[in-house]
Amino acid sequence: MSDSREITEHDSSAAHSQLVSTGALEYLLFVVGKGLYAIDILDTFEIARPVRLTRLPHVPVDVLGVMNLRGNIVPVIDLEQRFNGTYTEPGPDSRIVVVQHDGRFHGFFVARVNEVVRLPADAVEEAGVLSMSERFVRAVGRHAGRMFLILSMDTLLTTPERGD
Repeated sequence: MSDSREITEHDSSAAHSQLVSTGALEYLLFVVGKGLYAIDILDTFEIARPVRLTRLPHVPVDVLGVMNLRGNIVPVIDLEQRFNGTYTEPGPDSRIVVVQHDGRFHGFFVARVNEVVRLPADAVEEAGVLSMSERFVRAVGRHAGRMFLILSMDTLLTTPERGD
């Protein structure tokens, strides 16, 4: 997978129409801590190598800072800190997954981006009752013998401590 992928609004609309017509769903898979997670590919704007972040005062501990992405100020959230209370150890495979949600950009600092997978609708099940950060999980997916948690952008980006 390339290090940086930009999805334009036109591309996103065309891709969404194609997926709806086939009943398939596409997800970006990435590693947070020891878990495999996913987000809808249509929420993904870009995958970037880590950059120097500007720290902000009085923000939740999981907000590492902000980055400038071609003139857009993007807050970067450490998902491992948000889920487990421990920071992601930066490494050579670390990436910032930039998403666009409700007209705003957000970055997720992750240990590694794995791949984009296309799944039939029956390979995705509602999450039900889970432990740890269940409020962030929308569904569970299965692909190639692996299970992964599909994150809910709405709850991930609107938490009580952030007050969004």
